[in-house]
Amino acid sequence: VGSSASGIITGVAAGTTTISYILANGCYKTTTATVNTSPATISGADHMCLTKTATYTNTTPGGTWSSASSALTISASSGLATSVSAGSSLISYNMPGGCRATKLVNVAPLPAAITGTTGICQGTNTTLTSATPSLTWASSNGTVATVNTATPTTGTVTSGTPGVATISYTSAAGCTQTINVTVYATPDTIAGDNSL
Repeated sequence: VGSSASGIITGVAAGTTTISYILANGCYKTTTATVNTSPATISGADHMCLTKTATYTNTTPGGTWSSASSALTISASSGLATSVSAGSSLISYNMPGGCRATKLVNVAPLPAAITGTTGICQGTNTTLTSATPSLTWASSNGTVATVNTATPTTGTVTSGTPGVATISYTSAAGCTQTINVTVYATPDTIAGDNSL
């Protein structure tokens, strides 16, 4: 603890020390001050997507976790956080002596569900829709199907080779809705006599 003529003490290292107030005539009073351990910085993501989980960690042992709002819950012992509603919450790692580390975590909403025809024949297209506008469409397998923005809320899926591709619609916060599109093989050309 550092000394000060004003009585303000500053913690330097964890431990206990005696604080004295001494008059010019030599009379004094003492008290004991305890400096508790400050936890390290909290590690983990600054944002979460709604309905998802994330684990937060701290290298200082002996603390417990808490969340300041109902936007997310966090396990007191493990640091596993679960998002509950869109918004933000200040999570804390609390030491027994009252010292704590904090981190603001934002909970972002998911895009609206994707709807549309999910089974198409090779050589045809389909349109998928989400009520959330102007996000990013992507395909997990561009040889099976590609997807491009048609309007702010729709994506045009173009078929490729037969198979299954996962089509995703992702916000700037990284929150995603997905749907599987199956491309079916087109039959060969019909052979035979055209006249009877």
